[in-house]
Amino acid sequence: MRDPLMRAVPHRRAESAAPAVLVAHGSRDPRSAAVVHNIAIAAGMLPGFLGFNDPTPLAVAESLARAGHSRLTLVPLLLTDAYHSRVDIPEAARSIRDELGVDVSLAPPVGDTGLAHSLTRSLPSVDAVVVSAAGTSVESGRAHVADVARVVGNLLEVPALEAFATGPGNRPGEAVRRLRAGGARRVAALHYFIAPGMLCDRAVEDALEAGADFAGPPLGPSTELLRLLEDRKNAEVGVLV
Repeated sequence: MRDPLMRAVPHRRAESAAPAVLVAHGSRDPRSAAVVHNIAIAAGMLPGFLGFNDPTPLAVAESLARAGHSRLTLVPLLLTDAYHSRVDIPEAARSIRDELGVDVSLAPPVGDTGLAHSLTRSLPSVDAVVVSAAGTSVESGRAHVADVARVVGNLLEVPALEAFATGPGNRPGEAVRRLRAGGARRVAALHYFIAPGMLCDRAVEDALEAGADFAGPPLGPSTELLRLLEDRKNAEVGVLV
């Protein structure tokens, strides 16, 4: 259910765009934070983290408020519309509004089937693919990953299955074995993750142990992702009021 504090209100874009904070989940793996910082720099945004890493979105907003900004946009660096985008980021936005008096616009997560092009770039010839994601208990989030896998399969003209490192659904190894049982000789394991980390590593290892012939990297600052971030940053979205 939509937060009662949220409502879309018409507003005019100011002459200078509001600064954008790229909000990531955060990770104990230092590789993940490094990639998020690189993405934020490439996208012209400021990085913030929900946990594990600094700075928090509130700390970034405090710096912006001290610099004279009265509004900002939070852009979730999340691939599915699930718990973090529905609960954690709106809570961060409310904290910024209540503690600092700053108007906050919320952009949607960056997940998009167009990112299938990023996943398939520099891919060797294969007979089938598994597209793995972190996993979620939210059905619409899993359906989005299935849509990305379908587009990947269509691009490559091979069978494709979605898989998840945690939660409901196939594990990557299970998906690899299913495709091999169906006659695929060369199976690629592709990874619908923003950055390396524990869950991405788990998905890679599970797929390779099951016999995958190739393991692709996470998205990182791909052309398609940066284009989506530009769209999210500049979109006319509802203001938290």
